[in-house]
Amino acid sequence: MCFLDVKPVGVVAKGQPPDHLWPVVKKGVKMKILRFLLILFVVMLLPSFALASTIEISSIPDYKVSGGDMDGMQVTVSYGDGSQDTEIWSDNDSTTTNPYDGGATGTAGWALSFDGEDTYSGTDSWLFSSGSTGISAITIDAFSGGVVFDILSIAYDANPDLTWPIDTAKDTPNSSWGYWQGNGTSGEDTFGYIKIEDNLWYKWEFLNEVAIIGDSDGANGDVFGALSITFLDGEDGAPTLFQNNSFEFLLDTDFAVVPEPSTMLLFGLGLLGIGAIGRKKMV
Repeated sequence: MCFLDVKPVGVVAKGQPPDHLWPVVKKGVKMKILRFLLILFVVMLLPSFALASTIEISSIPDYKVSGGDMDGMQVTVSYGDGSQDTEIWSDNDSTTTNPYDGGATGTAGWALSFDGEDTYSGTDSWLFSSGSTGISAITIDAFSGGVVFDILSIAYDANPDLTWPIDTAKDTPNSSWGYWQGNGTSGEDTFGYIKIEDNLWYKWEFLNEVAIIGDSDGANGDVFGALSITFLDGEDGAPTLFQNNSFEFLLDTDFAVVPEPSTMLLFGLGLLGIGAIGRKKMV
């Protein structure tokens, strides 16, 4: 008797896909791996945005900034009813003959402006006018306009280790001397609180410390990306509204060079591209 070794057509080992389905299976596995890597990338990246209090820049190329140099800076005003209005700073070349002025104006009539040639000088003031609508707070995001706030004078007052004249070893490189006087040319100033008039103060807070990439000192507490102002009924009093009024302040700004996208971001974009190509081939 003769026995032939014959394999039934289409029969495969248990748990194994047919040969013609292997390419599809392999592509599916690759897509699962890509999805896992993308999820891992997002999980690693999100905390850096959510928790970051320090902004890294490549350099400060110049510390002399005029009102017309801060195009793109975002100014956000919060109203008493909880709503907000965000406007973009622009130069005023189309409406004035002053090449150095710039500002932002809100839909409810508020306005923030700086008309000087150089915020560094400490002689020209910023001016905020509220209009008739009650305002509870202001946030000025300098970094969105390619500049940062330089307040080394406050860093000096708060840090007894700084020596006079300026201890440049503890100064953010090329930022030079900063300036912040929240009451402009009049009023009473205490650290963190500014008196505009009787029973009307504001609390100021600088946000997002700035560090130069490669600077071993990191953030020095003299350069920041944003300024927050909250109006109060008296020093450290209850929140109040600012309306039909105006105030001035002196504040230095420096130019900031934003770094190129990080390696982590490029890695994530590469994964997205590979994933898109893979999905297209599977369709």
